[in-house]
Amino acid sequence: MKITRIGGAARLAGWGALALAGALALSSCAANEQPSGDGGTTGSTLSGTFNGAGASSQGSAQDAWVAAFQTANPDVTVNYDPSGSGAGRETFIGGGSDWAGSDSALSDEELAGSFGACAADSPAIDIPTYISPIAVIFNVDGVDELKLDAATLAKIFKGDITNWNDPAIAALNEGTTFPDQTITAVHRSDDSGTTKNFTDYLNQLAPEVWDAKPADPFPYQTGEGAQGTTGVVDAVATGTGTIGYADASKAGALKTAKIKVGDEFVGYTPEAAAAVVADSPLVEGRDANDLAFTLDRKTTDPSHYPLVLVSYSIVCQEYADAAKGEFVKAYIGFITSPEGQKVAAESAGAAPSRASCRPRSPTRSPRSSNHDGMRPPALRRGPHPDTLNPTPTRRGRMTAAPARITAKRRLGDTLFSTGALAAGALILVVLAGVAVFLIAQSLPAFVVDPSEIKGSPDSFWAYVLPLAFGTVWAAALALLIAVPIALGISLFISHYAPRRLAQGLGYTIDLLAAVPSVVFGLWGARVLAPAIQPFYSWLVDNLGWIPLFAPPVSGTGRTILTVAIVLAVMILPIITALCREVFLQTPKLHEEAALALGATRWEMIKLAVLPFGRPGIISAVMLGLGRALGETMAVAMVLSPATIISFVLTSSQNPTTIPANIALNYPEAYGINVNVLIATGLILFVITFAVNSAARWAVARRKEFSGAN
Repeated sequence: MKITRIGGAARLAGWGALALAGALALSSCAANEQPSGDGGTTGSTLSGTFNGAGASSQGSAQDAWVAAFQTANPDVTVNYDPSGSGAGRETFIGGGSDWAGSDSALSDEELAGSFGACAADSPAIDIPTYISPIAVIFNVDGVDELKLDAATLAKIFKGDITNWNDPAIAALNEGTTFPDQTITAVHRSDDSGTTKNFTDYLNQLAPEVWDAKPADPFPYQTGEGAQGTTGVVDAVATGTGTIGYADASKAGALKTAKIKVGDEFVGYTPEAAAAVVADSPLVEGRDANDLAFTLDRKTTDPSHYPLVLVSYSIVCQEYADAAKGEFVKAYIGFITSPEGQKVAAESAGAAPSRASCRPRSPTRSPRSSNHDGMRPPALRRGPHPDTLNPTPTRRGRMTAAPARITAKRRLGDTLFSTGALAAGALILVVLAGVAVFLIAQSLPAFVVDPSEIKGSPDSFWAYVLPLAFGTVWAAALALLIAVPIALGISLFISHYAPRRLAQGLGYTIDLLAAVPSVVFGLWGARVLAPAIQPFYSWLVDNLGWIPLFAPPVSGTGRTILTVAIVLAVMILPIITALCREVFLQTPKLHEEAALALGATRWEMIKLAVLPFGRPGIISAVMLGLGRALGETMAVAMVLSPATIISFVLTSSQNPTTIPANIALNYPEAYGINVNVLIATGLILFVITFAVNSAARWAVARRKEFSGAN
């Protein structure tokens, strides 16, 4: 049976005992009142502001719980920050929140420490908040039903099985014809409790294949990564030959695989997932009120679905602040009650899936006051000729001309010059402050044990080098695409197009610069990537002998080349607008002289316009490069990232960029990994500073041709 939405009964299955156990555990909290199942409506005396943080998987449910609880308790304000499981635990440990949401129970190491919100010597405990089956989703043309055992599933996601017509898949699916098509296995690119539970299932049932320990980050450099549950679902839905894993409530209309349990293949149901939790033992050696489970994924009972996720609320057994203890007891008691579970289920079911600067006319002559543009370069470079006239003395000696008389300095001059000086000094102070912050926060990352860095690289530099490479590689590809197009558009507007057409085209280009980067990201991920994927397949099939197009091809189109195209579209208006204005400043005398000597229009542009505009072109390109180097959201939304160095343009394994890596990992980073991300930001700062310095040097070498001189 295929369920596309988990309804109220789905979320409540098996939760009667768990809610009761949660209430019993909370009886050890500081408060003495019993929580009610309706959110505490009976004589509520709660008041104040309370804060939680943690698993983003609880985000939608927390919104519903908070709304219902605040309705029943009007004097209470509840805030929940879906910063991620790891960040939520760290915030709770440090005393920055009153409770935490986490898709992983507290580790023994974390339990051995102290908790900022808890009373002295009081431990924290794990309370199950909800359970959810993890669905294996797929999108293969002509295949409506898929059966997989743990070993085959592990080989697919590890990269050992790469084609849908592999004999191992065919043996499990008799009577189904699979296409000769590359498998694109989509996994979470961010740290995820879903990934940890998925890899725990593979490690328990197929340890000979999946030898990596369960962890929040996906352990292998295979397949294609996507940000968040929505990213995985979108990548599978819009790709070809794709397979992934996601919370079952988010599977939507996608087809889901049946997994082998004992001798049968079973699809997910909420009841089967809850049965696994009900039959699983608690973690040994913990407080009697701690309800952390050791999930029994090796069950052979076909009424069970062992690919399941349990999400916890982490609370103090006793709070230092009695008011906080009273609130947590009431709130957690409510969300673990049948009423609270019903509220969350209904909310999940109802959630939705989802200046006008006038351009200069190309035929308009330069302003008549711009006489400097008509002077020979030799005179433009020196001071005004009048200041060079010598004055003879009585003895015939030549002396310099007397100094010019300057006007009396007025209050307005003083205020303006002081303000200008302050503005110039301010930007230097801000720049210095940013540099000092980056350096100070980065120092711990340079000396940290590499095993503490996410992914356990050999060193910090082994971690940052692929990111720096991806940043520069994506920006360089974007420039390679954008610069020729921008120059062509600029010349067309300034020297070829009729006035009305030039104005309209100029307005359109300027409007592109105002489009938010998130819109470009959505367009790249949902429109461009699926549309261009068949072209990538053609490139790999016909030009695969070229290293840039080496197989295998991405099944989703979310490659570094797609990112480069999106970045090129984003920087195109910047380069075009600046180059257009520079070309319009070309002295009319230069253009007319070239035409008078018999030059064609193109020859006039080559001999007069381009040399004059070269410094402006360089400046425009460097500004576009700076935008491409620092772009975050569009890259994060489009790219399937991996920590590798690769020049292949059409692969599902792509080097990611520093800004995208920071954006994807910062919400769940804590401890030394925050310093590591800041250190990568310092590397980006150095790269952009070097790029701008090179641009200034290039412009200075040709300043005699600058329209400003």
